[in-house]
Amino acid sequence: MANAIFYPDKEGDIAPYTSNIVTRLTENGGALATALNVDPATVAQLGGYVTDIPTRIIDAEAAENAAKGVVAAKKTAIKSAKDTTLNQIQIWTRQANWTYEMGRALGVYIEHTPVDLANVKPKITGVEVHPDMVILDWVRGRMDGVAVYGSYDGTNFQLIDKDNKSPYEDTRSNRMQGAEWRFYKLRYQKNDKEVGLFSDIVNALVSIGGGPTPPKP
Repeated sequence: MANAIFYPDKEGDIAPYTSNIVTRLTENGGALATALNVDPATVAQLGGYVTDIPTRIIDAEAAENAAKGVVAAKKTAIKSAKDTTLNQIQIWTRQANWTYEMGRALGVYIEHTPVDLANVKPKITGVEVHPDMVILDWVRGRMDGVAVYGSYDGTNFQLIDKDNKSPYEDTRSNRMQGAEWRFYKLRYQKNDKEVGLFSDIVNALVSIGGGPTPPKP
């Protein structure tokens, strides 16, 4: 029976694994490297991974944390703006001299034309990829929500979820370890029924656990 080849799955185990290989190849005057015909350039390349990979892991974690901080700051600013503005509007509308015309001038009151339910089309305004999810920002307008469709090839879509408040968070795990392309499109919902046209398709490259980047379909 052939022995199974082991290679670590956890990122933190790769550097120690590689370090052991380099140590064994170079000890005793490089006897094992000579026996296996391993040239010095290959040994040096493997040795470089021992220090490079931990550095890359630290850099990636720092970047991920920074990205989370930026997203959190955005959400905080948006919520603060909404709360402050709506609070002020409530104060203004209680004043005795408040008029409908004032509200129109401020944009508080707007006249809506009926929505064309046959042609209304969602708009995806942002796609953010995080280690544990993909975030889709979309415009709700006067609809009740959206039906979220997903695909792995950009052609064959299926309903994966429904959402009534932007942003939508796709927390599904990758189908296998490595990277995969995901494609999304949305369709509005009104009174629990899908209406109108599909949004334009957006895509995201999602990688959980590392691995090679596949070609885009």
